[in-house]
Amino acid sequence: MSDNSLLVPVSESTTLRQTVEYATRLAPSDDGPGRVRFIYVHPPETAGDRQQADSAGGDEPTSEDIPELLNRVRVWAREDSDELGESITIETSQIGRDQYLFGPEDIAEALDAETKEHGIERIVLDPEYDPGIGAPSLRPLQVELSRVCDVDVEEAPVTVPARRSPIEFGGTALQAGAIFGVSFLFYQ
Repeated sequence: MSDNSLLVPVSESTTLRQTVEYATRLAPSDDGPGRVRFIYVHPPETAGDRQQADSAGGDEPTSEDIPELLNRVRVWAREDSDELGESITIETSQIGRDQYLFGPEDIAEALDAETKEHGIERIVLDPEYDPGIGAPSLRPLQVELSRVCDVDVEEAPVTVPARRSPIEFGGTALQAGAIFGVSFLFYQ
């Protein structure tokens, strides 16, 4: 095992590209080239979806089953490692396809098994990581990973874009005047 092996769970987010860049820059160390393993966690499926997938035949996922997201992440990581002039090993994988990962606890246990199986020393999380189990669950996932895993867990220090919506007033000038008048009387 080496300090420069990372596990990065991925999902569509506005900060994914920055997280891939951070992990790629973090992987190489003085000990030698690094290794980054990007993991796609399959969201829970309904029973009907699982039966359709099982009836399609074959236990091994085909190239059509591999998410396009992992291919995009692999390209980004290669671009970033080429820019650094570093040689890092980039691996991609999927988990949760053959099991039902319902909540942060299940995902943390699956990621822990992945770290043990592949000798990974650190997990890097995207600040907007959402494994598809409902609402984004980064905080509960970080807590569960800290509880379950024996490896370091960190959040990538990336800039999360602000989500602003313009303030709109859909009323007329008469309505605005009435609100001002009521507010002024309340103030007095």
